[in-house]
Parts: sequence; structure tokens; C-alpha cells
Amino acid sequence: MLEQAEGHLGAADLREAETETRLAEATDERTVADAAVEAAVDAYVSEVEIVLAGLTELAVPDDAFGAFADWVRLRTGENPASTALRRDAQRLQAELERQRADLRHRLGDLAIRREALRTEISGLEQGDSVEPTLPHTRTAAPEGSLPLWRAVSFTDEVSAEQRAGLEAALEGSGLLTSLVLPDGDLRLPGNGQLLLRGARATASVGTLASVLVAEPPAGSAVTAETIEAVLRGISLGGDTTDGGADPDFDNGADSDSHSDGTSSSAIGFGDDSPAVWVSLTGRYRLGSAFGAWSVDTARFIGESAREAARAHRLREARVELDTISAEHQGLAAALDGIAARSTVIEHEQAAVPHPTALETADRASERAADHVAQRTSEREEARFRSAVARRELAEAEADLAADAATLHLPTQPEAIRGLGSALSNYEGRVVSLWHAAERWASAGRRIGRAEDLLAAASDDHDRTLAEVESAAGERTRSRSYLETLRGQLGADVQGYRDRVAAVVAELKSISAELRRLGESARRDGEKKAGLGERLRGIRADQDRVAANRVAAVAALQRTTALGLVQVADLAALAVVEPDAGGDTDWTVTRGVQLARAIEAALPEVDASDEKYSRLQSQVFTEFADLQRSLGRHGHEAAYYPNDDGVRVVVTFRGREMLLVELGEQLGEQIEQHLRLLSAKEREIIQSHLVTEVGAQLSELIGDADRQIVQLNEELRARPTTTGMILRVLWKPRPDGPAGLTEARRLLATTADVWDESDRAALGGFLQARIAEVRDADEAGNWYDHLGEALDYRRWHRFTVERQQGGAWKSATGPASGGERVLAASIPLFAAASSHYRTATNPHAPRMIMLDEAFAGVDDNSRASCLGLLAEFDLDVVMTSEREWGCYAEVPGLGISQLTRFEGTDAVHVQRWQWDGKRRTVVVDVGVAAAEAEAGGLW
Repeated sequence: MLEQAEGHLGAADLREAETETRLAEATDERTVADAAVEAAVDAYVSEVEIVLAGLTELAVPDDAFGAFADWVRLRTGENPASTALRRDAQRLQAELERQRADLRHRLGDLAIRREALRTEISGLEQGDSVEPTLPHTRTAAPEGSLPLWRAVSFTDEVSAEQRAGLEAALEGSGLLTSLVLPDGDLRLPGNGQLLLRGARATASVGTLASVLVAEPPAGSAVTAETIEAVLRGISLGGDTTDGGADPDFDNGADSDSHSDGTSSSAIGFGDDSPAVWVSLTGRYRLGSAFGAWSVDTARFIGESAREAARAHRLREARVELDTISAEHQGLAAALDGIAARSTVIEHEQAAVPHPTALETADRASERAADHVAQRTSEREEARFRSAVARRELAEAEADLAADAATLHLPTQPEAIRGLGSALSNYEGRVVSLWHAAERWASAGRRIGRAEDLLAAASDDHDRTLAEVESAAGERTRSRSYLETLRGQLGADVQGYRDRVAAVVAELKSISAELRRLGESARRDGEKKAGLGERLRGIRADQDRVAANRVAAVAALQRTTALGLVQVADLAALAVVEPDAGGDTDWTVTRGVQLARAIEAALPEVDASDEKYSRLQSQVFTEFADLQRSLGRHGHEAAYYPNDDGVRVVVTFRGREMLLVELGEQLGEQIEQHLRLLSAKEREIIQSHLVTEVGAQLSELIGDADRQIVQLNEELRARPTTTGMILRVLWKPRPDGPAGLTEARRLLATTADVWDESDRAALGGFLQARIAEVRDADEAGNWYDHLGEALDYRRWHRFTVERQQGGAWKSATGPASGGERVLAASIPLFAAASSHYRTATNPHAPRMIMLDEAFAGVDDNSRASCLGLLAEFDLDVVMTSEREWGCYAEVPGLGISQLTRFEGTDAVHVQRWQWDGKRRTVVVDVGVAAAEAEAGGLW
């Protein structure tokens, strides 16, 4: 123990000296690291100051830079310079976004105006005339009516100045656009207010009939005589000299007026003071209202005036189109400038460099401080161990002195080592003596157990000898008795034994024969029972077959009673029912003959159970269609199912009949109707189909073509980041109806330019489509037939092409996975954007929804697709299992991460926000306050 304590003390002193040296080295390292941190702080402040001085869009206030200089020393919280730049960037981006929204709104308005001008120019170039402005109303014009300006023309004697004045007066009073009805009434368009009642009497003074002549269009329901009567009902005044009256007429102050706004003089002009007049200088009077209007030239009355107005408007529209195009280019350039500024702001927002060198120096200083603390701890631990070793050495020395005094032993180490050798020898001898004593005690115990076994064995030997002597005496007595019996009964016993053996053998033979006979009798009995059972089965089968035959004949009789022969037209195949031949007795023989005749007449009919089951369900379905079709025409159908079949009875015109009879009557009725349909009526149907339906189809297809043009403008204005440009084509299907190409060419023009051959071709195409649909679905009604036959959308198909090498090629050709995704997505986004452009409110949501967005698409293609959504200015709501949408192409995104744990009836929602550069957690202030008040969630 003493030597061990001395060794521990030496090692502790050596460890303490080593820790002192290491502590001094760590202290020097910390001094150098602290100096490096100070140098890094100064260098980072200078670097940030240089960067901020080079910014063009953003700026950092002086107080923010001072806070930044203080922050560099501690670096707790967010960088004040970055915070200031972000706030300034948000302010400028918001301002730019407002400017961008305003420019986009103006661009949208310009695009709508440009498209309207292009449509107007196209119509004017094709010969459309300029029409007066009509009131905005949803009321349709009366059938057969005609606007006054289209029904008249100037006489040759009216000068250009007078024409302008007269047209201005008619336009100001509303008479120019008023509608002339076939009965001679003159009404306002839209609300139908009566202006003049039809009359044949002429006015007491000059009328419009002196300066205007009737020129109704060809085919108009309003005749020239009706128009002339209307012109004679409107007075023509001269120049006025006062504010409201013509010098030739009374000012109308005393005229009676009716509740509908017309004066009594307007109804037949029975008064000498007319209440409706116009002048050649632009003045007019309409009841109690009067006024004046002026125009430079006449534009609507007369073909030459309309042509001049059309040419003038065409020139104005072209100038307006050029002006709008130039303004559109200017706004697009301004929008590009805003985008460039926005890009610069985004770059400058992240211009503050990260203090990498400072953080490296700071980490080095922290490591040096940790090293000093570790070395200090090691030194203190070494000092503590040295003190413990000295205390243990002192205690060992004291224990040694006490033990030596008690045992009267020396305290010197050499003497103590000698005592250890003597004690070891003594201990070995004592162990040997103990082992010898144990062996002697064990031998004594074994000797005692052997003596006990020897005494027990001697007792057993004596008992065995006594038993042997008793057994020998008993054996001698038994042998003597046996010899005596043999001498007295020997011969009689042997003969008895021989007879017993013979009787036993005979009994065995008899028993074997009895067993054989019994087995034979059992087999014969079983055979007899089997034959009896078979006979009873054959008789039962015979009875069952006979009963089934009778039941089958009865079932056949009931089936034929349902009208089998009439429905299957078996009479034409020489199959005659027993009742049909005058014999009312359905015998089995006659029934079998009829069944065989039916089977021979219908060899191709599948009579399997599976076919019967399918037909049962089919019959019920077709009966439902039949009942629905008959119900629309006021007829009824009854369904009577039974085990032998189904009987369908139709109540047609108050009488019940089978379907065969119904078919015959309907066929006769159809033939009769076809005979009654005259050529004139078919001509009327043809005219209605082409004039109204064809014109409506022409307008719908024209609207669709214009929508495709707008869609392609969206695609052309937004190429992908790789420069890929797509376009969408809406073309007739190659496998479409016959004659579709020619019909499509006609429908692409207006109905006004169709000649008789065009109308005949279009009418034939539409009639063929209706006949084709009607033949394919005979149970349908006319509404369904017309809806399907005239659905022009089924005649076309969409194709997507991309521009490659200066030529347009199909987008379904060889391409990468990302290009294929873009080719499929971009047209859909463009279609949605084109649809939302029609909104009157520019701030309306432009919402689209995507479920499991971009599944199976790589990350680069996902980023491109989401970037296109931002390019098209669409507001997307999407769900995805793994997509977060945090790409640089996405300027902003709100994210809700849903998490659910098994066994928990709740879903945890964690909200995030992506600002185009980083993703941050959105803290709900209300939830956070509630958790803080409750002390946490749990």
C-alpha cells in the first residue's frame, strides 16, 4: 500500500506540470483569436459600406447603418442592414406591382379595343355598313320589323347640306332607328314604345315623303306602301326662328297628349297642328319634346351615304388601330422596364454579404475560449488528484506504523518483504494438514457403511437355505402322486381324448359350411334389394318425365299465348299453332310437334340459360326505354312477367295491343305522315334549318375561332424559359362527318353572303347529320337528336404545335419529359388566362385548382410549370403529397402542411410562407397567445 501511494503521488505531480504548460499555450491562442475577430469586424463593416454605396434602387438610412455597426459586435437577431433593404424592397416592389397592375389593366383594355377594331375593320373591309347606335337593351325586335334608316333613301333633289340636317333631326329625335312594323306602326327599338299609329291619311302640310323614298330590302315583310304611309305621317318643317316651334306650325302647347307619350295629332294627324315633325336644318319635335342636332354629312340614309360612312369609318378605325398598337408597344416597354427594375431590386435586396469571414474568426475565438476553459479544468483536476495522492500516502504511512507496533514487526520495507515470504510457507503447510485430516474422516465413514452391508447379506443367506430345503420335500411328494394315477386310469383317458378330437373336427367343418351358406344368402338378399330399388327409381323417372312433358307442353301453350308466333314471325316459316288450325285440344303429341317445328325454324337462336338471363335484364331495360318514349306521347305500356316469359301490352289510342301490332300501326302512321308532308312544308323546314340554325352555328364557330386567336396571342406573348413557343389549332376532325370541310368553309362566313347553292349544301349537311343521329338512336326524342347532331364541338379537335427551326411541328413528337409536360400544361394555362381576360373587374381572382399537381414530373419541370402560372398571372390552389413549390420561379406562395398521426382524431396544420427566396413559418398570433397562457400544448 505504501509503495502504491508513492506511485500515485508521482504521477499526479507529473500531470499537474503538464496541465500548467497546456493552459499557457491555450491562453496565447485565445489572445490571437480575439485580435482576428476585431480585424474581421472592421473588414466586414467596410465591405458592407462599399456594397451599399453601389446600390441603385435601394438605400439604407443612416440610423439603420449605425444599428448595423453595433449589431456586428454582438450579432444577435436579424441584420439591421438586411432588414432595412428588405423593407425598402417591399415598399418599391409594392409600388412597382401597382404600376404593373395598372399597365396590365391598360394593356388588357387596349387588347380588347384592338381586337374590337380588328373585327370592325374586317367587317368593314368585307362590306359591312356603319349602323346607328342602338339603345342597350335585351328586348328583341318584333318579327318582320325594319329600321327606318334602312328602309328609305334621299331623293335626288335634296342637297348634301339638307341631307345632313334631315338625318341629324331624325337621329336626335330617335326616329332614325325606330322600327317600322308590317302593320304601319312606328315604335322605338328596345322598349317598343309607340311613336306613330299606322294611318293612310296624309298630313296637312309637307311630309318626309317629299324628300325620302321607300327602298325596303329584298324579302322584307314591310312593303314600300307601308313605308310611304309612315313617311307621309311625319311632317317636314322649314327653318325655325324660335326655341321650340316651326313658323309654319303651332308650337303644340294646346295639343292633347296621351299617356303613352304620343299626341292626339300623332294618331291619324286629325289636328292641323302636327306633334311630330322634322326639318332639313336638324330641328325636330316629338310630342312635347323638341330640340336640334347636327352632323357633318349623312351617314345612314341611302346606300351612297352608308358607303361613304363605311370608308370614312374604315380610315378612322385603321388610324385608331395604329395608335392603339403604338400605345400597346409603349406600355409593353414600360412593363419590361418595371420587370427589369423588379429584378434589380430582388438582386439588391440580397446584396448585403454574409459575414462568413467574421463567423469563421468568431468560431475560432470561441474554440480558443473553450480550449482555455478545458485546460483550466484539467489543471484544477490535476491539482486535486495531487492533493488526494499526498493524503493517501500520509494515511498509508500512519497505518503501517500502527500495525507494526501492534504485531511487534519492523517498519522498514526490506524487513516487511521478508515477513511476507515466511507467511506464505506457513500458509501452505496449514492447508496440507487440513486436507489430510479430511481424507482420514472420509475413510472412517466408508468403513462403517461396509460393515452394515455385510450383516444384512448374512441374514439373507440363512433365509434362502431354509426355503430351498422346503421346496425339495414338496417336489418328492408330487412325483409319487402322479405315478399312482397313471397306473389306475391310463387307457380310458386316451380313448376319450381321441373321440373328443374327432367331434371337434366335425363341428368345425359344419360351422364352415354354415358360414358359406349364410354369406351366399346375404349376397342374394342384397342383390334383390338393389334390383327392387332400381325398379322403383325407373318407374319414378318415368312418371317424372311424363309429368315434365305435360308441364312443358302446358308451358309452351302459355308461351305461345304471349304472342310468340307473332313476335318471332313464325307464321312465315310454316309453323302453325294447334289453336290456329281450329283444334283447341293441346295434346302432348301436338305440343311436341310444335316445339320441334319451332326448333327447326329457329336453328340460330341461342337457347342457353346464360343467354336467357342476359335477355331478361335486357328486356327490362328496353321496356323502361319504351315506357319512357311512349309516356312522352301520352301512351302507356304494361309489363307482365311470369315463369313462361314476359308479356308487354301497349295501350295505344285507348286500345291494348302487342308490340307487333303497335309496330305495324306506327309504320302505317309514319308512311301516312310522310305522304302528308308536302314539298312546300319540307322547303319551309329547310329554310328554317339553314337560316336560323346555320346562322347561329356560324356565329358560334366564329366566336370559337376568335377565342383561339386570343389563346395563341397569350401563348406567343409568354414563351418558356427555353424559348419554346406553342400554338393551339382548332381544326375539323379527319374522321368527322361527310361534307364537313365544305360545311366548315360556309360556316366560317356570314349567312348574308350565302347563295342558294351554299344554302342547299349546308342544309343537306345538317339534315344528313340529323338523320344519322336519329337512325343511331331511334328511341330518343327530337331534342336529344338535334342537340347531338348540331353539336359543332364534336366536329373539331384541338392540336398543339411548337415552333422548331422556323417551322411549326406537332408538340407530341420526340421531346424531353419536361418539354412534354410544358406542351401539355401551357395551353391549359393560356386557355384559363384567356378566359379570365374577359372579366370586367381587373382585380377579380384568376383561380385554377390542381389536385396532385405535377405527379411524376421532375423538379426542373415542376419549377417551370409553376413559373408559368406566375407568368400567366393565375392564382393557383393545389394539393400534393410531396410538392412544396419553393422555387426561385415562384414569387410568392402560402403553404399549409397537414400532418396526421395514427390513432389521433385530429389533423395538425402548420403554415409556411415562401417569398421567392426563403421559406418561413407563419405564426398565428391568437394560437401562440393561447398556448402561452395555457403553458404549452400539454
